[in-house]
Amino acid sequence: MAKVSLLIPTYNRPLFLRRALESALNQTRLPDEILIFDDNPDSDENYRAVKDLVEAHKDRVFYRKNPENLGVVGNYRALLESASGELVKFLSDDDFLHPEAIERMVEPFEKDDSVGLVACGRAAVDLEGEVVNGLPAYLPLVDREGSVDVEWAVKLTLKELSNRVGEFSAYMFRKELLDFNPFNVAGVPFHANADWVLWMGLLLRSGSKLHYIPDRLVAYTVHPQQDQSSLKTVVEGVFELANLLLNREVWSFLGYSLSREEVARGFEKLLQREIRLVPVEEVIYPLYRLYRRYIEGFSKPKPSASSNGLSVVIVTYNNEETLRPLFETLLPSLSPSDEVIVVDNASTDSTPYLLKELASEDSRVKVVLNKENRGYAPAANQGADLASKPLLLFLNPDTALPPGWRSRLERAFKDRSVGALSVLGVGVYFTQHVGKFSAVDLFTGLKEVKEAELIETLDFHVSSLFGSGLEERKFLSGFFLATPKELFEELGGFDEELILGMDDLDYCLRVRERGFKPVLLKGLAVSHNWHHSFKKSPSESNRLNELSVNRFADKLVEKYGYGRVPPPEELWSSHLDRHLFYPFVPTKEKFRFMFRYGREPVDFPSAARTLFRGPKVAVVTVCYYSSGVIGKLAESLSRQSYGNFTWILIDHSESEEELEKLKNTVSRYLPPDKFCVIPRENRGFAAGVNSGASVSLSLGAEFAWFLNPDVELPSRKTLFEMLKNFLYTGADLLTCEIRDSRNPELLQYDGLKCSFIPFKDPFRRLKRVAFLTGSAFFCRPELLERVPMAEHYFLYFEDNRFKLDLEAAGYSLIYTPFVSIVHRGREVFPENPVQYYYFIRNEILFRFHETEEFIKNGEKGARFFLEVLGYYLSNVRDRKVLRALTLAVHDGVGRVSGRRRNLDELLRFKGRGSRRELKERFMSLRRFSKRLALKAGLEYLLTFPKDKEAFTLYLKDAHTVLREGSCGVK
Repeated sequence: MAKVSLLIPTYNRPLFLRRALESALNQTRLPDEILIFDDNPDSDENYRAVKDLVEAHKDRVFYRKNPENLGVVGNYRALLESASGELVKFLSDDDFLHPEAIERMVEPFEKDDSVGLVACGRAAVDLEGEVVNGLPAYLPLVDREGSVDVEWAVKLTLKELSNRVGEFSAYMFRKELLDFNPFNVAGVPFHANADWVLWMGLLLRSGSKLHYIPDRLVAYTVHPQQDQSSLKTVVEGVFELANLLLNREVWSFLGYSLSREEVARGFEKLLQREIRLVPVEEVIYPLYRLYRRYIEGFSKPKPSASSNGLSVVIVTYNNEETLRPLFETLLPSLSPSDEVIVVDNASTDSTPYLLKELASEDSRVKVVLNKENRGYAPAANQGADLASKPLLLFLNPDTALPPGWRSRLERAFKDRSVGALSVLGVGVYFTQHVGKFSAVDLFTGLKEVKEAELIETLDFHVSSLFGSGLEERKFLSGFFLATPKELFEELGGFDEELILGMDDLDYCLRVRERGFKPVLLKGLAVSHNWHHSFKKSPSESNRLNELSVNRFADKLVEKYGYGRVPPPEELWSSHLDRHLFYPFVPTKEKFRFMFRYGREPVDFPSAARTLFRGPKVAVVTVCYYSSGVIGKLAESLSRQSYGNFTWILIDHSESEEELEKLKNTVSRYLPPDKFCVIPRENRGFAAGVNSGASVSLSLGAEFAWFLNPDVELPSRKTLFEMLKNFLYTGADLLTCEIRDSRNPELLQYDGLKCSFIPFKDPFRRLKRVAFLTGSAFFCRPELLERVPMAEHYFLYFEDNRFKLDLEAAGYSLIYTPFVSIVHRGREVFPENPVQYYYFIRNEILFRFHETEEFIKNGEKGARFFLEVLGYYLSNVRDRKVLRALTLAVHDGVGRVSGRRRNLDELLRFKGRGSRRELKERFMSLRRFSKRLALKAGLEYLLTFPKDKEAFTLYLKDAHTVLREGSCGVK
């Protein structure tokens, strides 16, 4: 029977150490020796914690206090050197073993001499020893016990950058096979990831087998004091992982190799995940240098030897600073049969002289000097007319290209269905920005790196990630646009009416209509100095660009018809880019309603007749003790030029006194026939909205505008314009711009988001609603009979649900920036315990239960509970807020909905029982049922709300219950 040595390194963890040693001594197959090396020579605390166990098992347990501090690495090495067993297993002092761990792990060695290392599944536990589920690093390597291909395990680990085989505590190995120092490989020190190095190197160098047991035989404690938690160790770990991925000497020593794609995938993980844990500015340049060293191990791409021929067309205007860098990266990759045609648009700097010089140095360069600035599209067509090669590339003069770009471009056009092609870039529109596809754009901020080297690095990485694959797109940016010359001529080239801008949108649209594909070559990246020429004469450039935008709008209206033009997002956004399409925003007022956003095209004569007829509009406001804020809305309604409206105020105050105050306030501004105040039981905002819609219909209103009481209409024509925009957009529901009362130049709402931190919207045009706010929306009141607003929320998130329900029913929700209202600015939200309760409770209802958004995305779910903890910490002196948060979490998990009748009573809760008694009950129940623990935690925290530790555990339990689907708390 093989002798087993169990090695326990320890430092200042007496309680953990005792737990670890007890687990070692409770094994069904005891280790033959247990070595404990204490690395704190100045304290006996560790020894005192285990003295009785050491003395009771002195024939098996050896406890040594190091005469001096050896450090983590020194202590591990000392233990290894002292181990006398054939089989060795480490056990970190903060981990512990399943009772059958040693027996189960020894068995494969005794059955098969070729097994070199046995690893097992492990459970992550917290400080209380409870299992922490959902951590990807602790997923089993495989699901069934048996031999595992070592090379596959190594590559999976480096691809995911996750040690799926396990930490030191998770495996046992034959000591004789460890013929190297796992803490220093090829001159690279390894500390944080020495456990990776040991199992990889031992197995690969010896050629022995890896046996894996998926059962959790070891518990790994996750806590702030663990070695891997210190910033220094995390930074070391980042560079160690980088060396495992990029250092060929490390590969050679340990015995593996990686393809370019495997390295790129692993490096992506490093940049996306690991680097977030450290100060980026401290590590990014050293990581860049490591990556450069890896890249330099490859031979440089050779110039293209293609005979098909490429014509590069460049239009210049005052580009003296960027031409040399461009040509230094352009010409070396071209083949002898290629040509470069530069059309200069009457530059006033030294660009013409520089172009003549470049042409004299290389016969492939041809220069045309225009006497006047013809604009981009005419000049590009001029260059294309002179081109003699079958493939055209329109290239901006402020770009820089990577080595080997030419051959990759030509290969892409072997697919005859490709009509236009572009690439990734830096300094380009976000749909093609390198950063949208790869975290390697972190390198773009490095001032120490020259542009040519940087773009070579970025290009190498994306080409390794994506290869030569093509992704079909609806829109390609024109900074690098390749197309067959034959197709370009068939389509009539660029539209010369579009002097500066919109040419790429127009060309891609026509390419698609001809049956060809615009494609993105993601495996090629170039650098682009965004709008370099624009910056030379910004006012004139902006004027010409605006002229092109509006001319293009004219062209689209002529093509599709006014009010029938598909929205820009439909024309040019792919399924991968569902954001607002910013490049096309017509500025002339006549184009406001050119797009078709409604379900049916707008009949403008009919809409105009309806507007002229002046139909009745109901303004509906749901009030709750609103008499103090509603005056501004009342005054602004009294000034409206559109007179055929009735104001319906649904009063939820349930107070005769407040009802009279509300009537008196409104009557100061409006006559009795212009408004009605309807008191009703407070069943929540949505119930008030639904009731207001019913009243609107009963009063003969054809349209209804639902407005919060704390808004005002800034213009006399606001109501008229809202009705006009509704009719002219064909919307089923229309929202509008909401401006901040403290700074009316800034917005609180723009159709995409709602925020009490005001912001700007530079792209003012109609758009589909991405986020609906209930504070201001316009519709026909019968819409709410067909799709009523969900009343079970009572307050908050009913508008989120309303949007989903309307979209599911096929209705169109449109935002207009051409109508504004003003909303009271707020410093904070929520503002009081009641708001906290309904906001938190209903977010759990909506995002965990109904849409399951936070269940599907665990990171978002965890972040939500961190935000709740943040609310707790920022209101720690307000017992009512703390109770509101506690109750909100409990009720949200338990699907409690509607109005909380006894909310005020619970916020003043004074329970029975001592602090100790209630807390002990909560803590004990946590071990058996998180669901039952929530009820006990609620009672404790309502009685004693100021307990951060208990509230943190309470949130943790709530998240666990939600994730595991145990949502039946009552």
